[in-house]
Amino acid sequence: MNSQTLWHELFAVATKHIQSEIESAKSSVDFFIASFYLSIFFGFACWVLAGIQDFKPSISALSIPAFALAGLCHSLAIRATDGLIYPVQALVNLGRVKLADNLGLRLPKTLEAEKTMWGLVTRYAYHADKSYGNDLDVYRKPFTEARAEERFVMCERWPRHLRCRRP
Repeated sequence: MNSQTLWHELFAVATKHIQSEIESAKSSVDFFIASFYLSIFFGFACWVLAGIQDFKPSISALSIPAFALAGLCHSLAIRATDGLIYPVQALVNLGRVKLADNLGLRLPKTLEAEKTMWGLVTRYAYHADKSYGNDLDVYRKPFTEARAEERFVMCERWPRHLRCRRP
């Protein structure tokens, strides 16, 4: 399964706990990356300003802590990224069953067949080619009245959803 292509679908079926863990880890990564670039920008701005002011050592000396802080922020961003791995892994491992159910698909009995199914889902989501959709018919659940009622309720709430549009 390509979790990047199906990220929004996976995130939508995840539990609130996993969603909050991912958001928390992403905010840490975002903070350190923004701090890294801000420190680099400030260091270069000090050099440019020092050049304009006839290379005053006091102004160019301000770039030293800025570049040191950039190195620290880089290191902390990498560590924060390591903390993001586990919630995303949980998202994929636990969310795939729920996602298959919400997409109207049956999980195959073997892992090899499941890999094939997720490959088709990913290709269909990415390319929207009819042939990939036709190949997915093997994995689709039979259409029932309960699923028709479920679709009707969904279309009442979100009439512009792709499933609700008429050809």
